[in-house]
Amino acid sequence: MGVGLYFKKLDELRFIAFFLVFWQHAFSPSFSNLTGNKILKTIIDTLTITGGIGVHIFFVISGFLITFLMIKEELTKGSISLLFFYTRRILRIWPLYYLILVLGIFVLPNLFNTFKFNGSLIKNLLFLNNFDMENQAPNVGIAWSVAIEEQFYLFWPIIFIIIRNKTLLLIFSIFLFLFSIWYVIEFPSENYFHTFGNIRFLMTGCIGAIFYSQLKKVRPNSFIIKSTTFHFIIFTSLIFIILSPFFKTIYFLSLIGLPLTYILIILILVDNNNDSKTSFCSKMGKYTYGMYLYHPMIIIFIKIIFDLLKFDYANNSLINLFLAIISLTTTIIISTLSYKYFERYVLRFKNKFSFVTTRI
Repeated sequence: MGVGLYFKKLDELRFIAFFLVFWQHAFSPSFSNLTGNKILKTIIDTLTITGGIGVHIFFVISGFLITFLMIKEELTKGSISLLFFYTRRILRIWPLYYLILVLGIFVLPNLFNTFKFNGSLIKNLLFLNNFDMENQAPNVGIAWSVAIEEQFYLFWPIIFIIIRNKTLLLIFSIFLFLFSIWYVIEFPSENYFHTFGNIRFLMTGCIGAIFYSQLKKVRPNSFIIKSTTFHFIIFTSLIFIILSPFFKTIYFLSLIGLPLTYILIILILVDNNNDSKTSFCSKMGKYTYGMYLYHPMIIIFIKIIFDLLKFDYANNSLINLFLAIISLTTTIIISTLSYKYFERYVLRFKNKFSFVTTRI
């Protein structure tokens, strides 16, 4: 058992990131027919890409937390235990991930044709499913981002141990960030699911963690930014998000600007972590891993029920909105039960392998 570390505000951001993903998968079809004018169509088209934004925020959070925890462990213990690190990641990621694979590959396809699986079993088992997206079934395809995070968890602690100097580690992180930007520009058709195309978000989190830990050494009581500036940054980032798909110049700027916006938001939230209020989003934050993995199956299952009831959700926006609300409610309930009666029993062992403890 080690020193405690828990960023409550990041749980809020986790839930918001999940909701952005869920919005694209369930809510956005409700607005697909509301395209009366060009401005409205632009806004609606933007609403259909929120899933990518949510996934990218998850990546930045992961990069930040993993790096910051390793920095804290190094300060506390003097070194990093690779065995303990990998054990913690296995306990957190593997049980639910493989449960989803069992349900999505072996159980549900034998019950419903809608859940048919044609992907590579080996790639899914080895966390390489982001290289097999053409064949992925929608009920397990969502796990592609978990695969990228696991690939990151495999190599990043080794690099952290090899490059002990934080300035050199920062330079190396920036190099990987720029390499990822180059990859996205050079291979635009295949970068969305590719590890190289997403490493920029993970590295942004790593860069933020190194910067923040060094800043707190020099100015432990400083605040990153004032709230008025924070609101301006949020407004500017929304403009970026809305316009980036339609203007190439802004798109290229957004390749750098959006990851930096995400990490700045994270740093502000971390810097204001002492707020005693617990919001609904904060309470839901610890269930978001389950929400993220369960929700595609739940949406498909609710659609099957609606098909049996002859509810035309595909052409009726109100019916689709009803479907989305039911799917979200069901996702929250199932994910909460999954955490309390499955995941938490495994997570109890996690702190036995932690020098810096986090919430279970």
